[in-house]
Amino acid sequence: STGQQVSFTDLSANAPASWNWSFTGGTPNTSTEQNPVVSYNTAGTFAVSLTVANAAGEDSKTVLACITVSDPVSAPLAAFTSDKTDILEGERISFSDASGNTPTSWSWSFPGGDPASSTEQNPSVTYAAEGTYTVSLTAANSAGSSIETKSGYIIVSKALEVPIADFSSDKQLIKEGEEVSFSDLSKNNPGSWKWDFEGGTPSTSTEKNPKVIYNSASNYKVSLTVSNPAGNNTKVIENYIQVDKAAPAYCTSSPVSAEEWIASVVIGGQESNFMLEQGGTYAIELTPDFSGRSKFEYWSLWIDLNNDYQFSSGELLFSSTKSKSVVKGSISIPSNVDLSTTKMRVAMGRTAPTACDFTGQGDVKDFDVAITAPGPKANFTANVFTIPVGESIQFSDLSENAPTGWEWSFPGAVDTQSTVQNPTVQYNTAGTFDVTLKVTKAGFAPSELTLKGIITVGDNSTVSYCKPDVNSASNSISRVTIPGVLDQSSGGDGYHVFAASGSLNPGATYTIQLVPNTSTYRNFWRVWFDFNQDGDFDDANETLVVLNNKKGATSASFTLPETVSGNTIMRVAMKSGKAPAPCENGYDGEVEDYALSLGEAAQKMASAGNPFAEDRGEFLVYPNPTSGRLKIKLAEYGLNDKYELYNAVGSRIEMRTIHSSLTDVDLSPHPAGMYFIVVQNNAQTFKEKIIKH
Repeated sequence: STGQQVSFTDLSANAPASWNWSFTGGTPNTSTEQNPVVSYNTAGTFAVSLTVANAAGEDSKTVLACITVSDPVSAPLAAFTSDKTDILEGERISFSDASGNTPTSWSWSFPGGDPASSTEQNPSVTYAAEGTYTVSLTAANSAGSSIETKSGYIIVSKALEVPIADFSSDKQLIKEGEEVSFSDLSKNNPGSWKWDFEGGTPSTSTEKNPKVIYNSASNYKVSLTVSNPAGNNTKVIENYIQVDKAAPAYCTSSPVSAEEWIASVVIGGQESNFMLEQGGTYAIELTPDFSGRSKFEYWSLWIDLNNDYQFSSGELLFSSTKSKSVVKGSISIPSNVDLSTTKMRVAMGRTAPTACDFTGQGDVKDFDVAITAPGPKANFTANVFTIPVGESIQFSDLSENAPTGWEWSFPGAVDTQSTVQNPTVQYNTAGTFDVTLKVTKAGFAPSELTLKGIITVGDNSTVSYCKPDVNSASNSISRVTIPGVLDQSSGGDGYHVFAASGSLNPGATYTIQLVPNTSTYRNFWRVWFDFNQDGDFDDANETLVVLNNKKGATSASFTLPETVSGNTIMRVAMKSGKAPAPCENGYDGEVEDYALSLGEAAQKMASAGNPFAEDRGEFLVYPNPTSGRLKIKLAEYGLNDKYELYNAVGSRIEMRTIHSSLTDVDLSPHPAGMYFIVVQNNAQTFKEKIIKH
């Protein structure tokens, strides 16, 4: 390389006495030394000449391309491209090396691919399974190497499958001349649709979601064939659409509405085109209007539930007497009523109006009402509601009546939106956040549920807890006493947190006395301790007191586990009529949190010499929580025992073989937060959640 020195060695025969060197391109370019050293600072190919002499004469030798000088070689800069990144299962991708500085070798890594690695400069790889894959290239030459890794670079989608035909309609029981809206529900991404509507107009359609009118009374089948490049599939439902004769006229009334009349009818927030579900209960609001001053009015509301074009006494769903202003109440639709489109009649009069032939002062109005199957009702839960920063929450859809679409909103999360039914969401910002779920289903109004402040994300150095929202107006906790430890009057405001007020000893037994503010309710009591200080009360052995169906003051004994330590929260919950959950909202009762210190262990702990908890006789991890080091205690260990340590997002960060019944684990190199330890011991698997402060 340029700048490099070359040492030359004289190999001449017959003992020369003098040397005359010539170095083209060298420094120096001549020399009379026997074995000179020369530097070359310019790239090229250069000649070297040597003339030697002694008393007998001289001789010369020239090598024209003796020295080749090149510029220094640089380490390559790894880079690559591919002919595509989004493929279907089984497709092949061609990768192309785009590295700089002339690499001479290539090492590719294709996790999930076939082959999984390659040393070709431009390899081709097949991906057989759906997923997202990383690709890595290491390029090298004599000067060094570099690597380029593209995470999630290859996206492999499921291969196209033959579609499965399915459909629904907004109604199946109609009158002559009514229109039906059909909705395609087919799976596996069909690209074309062919509908056949027996007795309908039109009788065929290639639209995805067509509308059809039926003009003649009968029962008709519907057929749908769906296709895509993978094939086709047909679904036929006989007698799917039932068309009845056009409805006869309802009875009429001729009220005198000169002085008073019906201004508005609101049912479940609807003012027209009423859609009421089987089994639904709806708030109603009936508003009168007057030409002069208001007068006392009687109201009645009927719905023709059996579609016989009569308003019978059993179909009178609401009535009220002598009201001068807005009338409010509710109506309930029987759960066994047929799906149909029918009539609702609302009548108002100075005397109790009848459904037919009412001729008194007042007003009568008829409305179309659709009795539908129950629509989706949004509801959800999660595996946990209080987490440290950086952890994830698994949400679970609990919505009723089979919704087909989900729209989640997660303010404060990494991904604030999702359409997955049961998403997993990560929170990287501390705070209290709402969660909203909107569910949809073809032919029904969407349903939406927002739970305010349901998620609490704490700083990794701070554990935060859910704050139940309960009604303590008539039934609250009056006093909580643990003799010698605490004696606290209630906050009486539904949820209250009391500052540190005492110390409990691990392994010791205590009596807790619980007093409500009234003795008239039958209360269910629960007392939890967050022993591992992870912000919830869901772990094994954290429920220490269970009292059911108790009137007035009550008490119970509990024993602390021998291995607990540190500061913690004791939660006391009292609920009327049913057992409470740690984070439950909206019931009659009260919840109180107490900050307590877990002090010295009971004497029996020291004398027993066995740190095992009662229900974990073969395995123990302690102390938990910890500030740095853990110990794994096994009753006995086997030759193949090991432990694995995982972080909060499920990545394994350590694995070690166990060589003793007491094993030390060092968490000090890792940040504060939640961890999981998995121990394989004599063909058994033990798991434990660990909190590091």
